[in-house]
Amino acid sequence: MGRDIGRSNHWALYNNGVLFTQGDISSGDPYNRASPFNFANGSGGALVLQNIPMTVGSVFELASREPAPPAIMRA
Repeated sequence: MGRDIGRSNHWALYNNGVLFTQGDISSGDPYNRASPFNFANGSGGALVLQNIPMTVGSVFELASREPAPPAIMRA
């Protein structure tokens, strides 16, 4: 089991700029090298990842970013 380092990321898959699926993953999740995360568990489900139309010049993109820090409330 990997160590919990308190990080999280939001990920998204795009084909030619069109969002297919997205989700969040964090260091507290049960995923590791032996049991990796499956993109079929994203918001679009497994079906959006099947028969993706690809042609010469298509761009398939995996984007990952850290979530924005929580806003600080001031009185």
